Amino acid sequence: EGGLVLMRLRARGGSTRAGRLRLTLRFTEDGASRSSCHDIDIPARPGRDVAMEQLAMALRKGVMLQRYAETCRHFLTVAGRGDMPTRLLSLTSPERTKVDKDECASALRAVESLQADFAAAEAWVQSLCPGLSQQLADFIKTARAHMEKQPASRDLDEDDLVS
Repeated sequence: EGGLVLMRLRARGGSTRAGRLRLTLRFTEDGASRSSCHDIDIPARPGRDVAMEQLAMALRKGVMLQRYAETCRHFLTVAGRGDMPTRLLSLTSPERTKVDKDECASALRAVESLQADFAAAEAWVQSLCPGLSQQLADFIKTARAHMEKQPASRDLDEDDLVS
C-alpha cells in the first residue's frame, strides 16, 4: 500500500564527516519481486539548530507527499469501482444497489481541497516539491474528464450483476 518511512541515522563513532548511504528497497508488485537502490549523500553533520530545521523540513515534505498520494489513491479507488459492474457479483444481498457519482464526487472534492491547501502555501509547496502543484492540477483535470464520461446515476438490475 505504500507509506511514509522515517529513519533515524547515527554516524559511526560520533563522526561528523560527510558520507554516503545506500538505500535498497525490496517489494512485491503484481506478484513480481522488485527492488530499487538509491545512493544518498549525507552532508557533514551540521549544528543542532540546522539539523533540527532540516529534520522539520523533511518531515513536512514527507507528510505533504503522503497526503498527496493518499488523496489521489482514494479518488482512483472510488472512480475504479464504477467502471467495473462485474465487481458487484460479490454482493451477498439480492437487493438492488444504487451506483452513482456521489462517492466519486466526494473523493474529487477531497482532491480539490488538497489543491486549495497547496495553493494557500504555493511558495512553500514549490520549494519542497517543485512541480507537485502542477501534477495535482493535471490529476484533477483528468479526474473531471473521467467523471464527465460516466453514465448518470441509476439503479442496477440483475442484468448488471452478470459478467
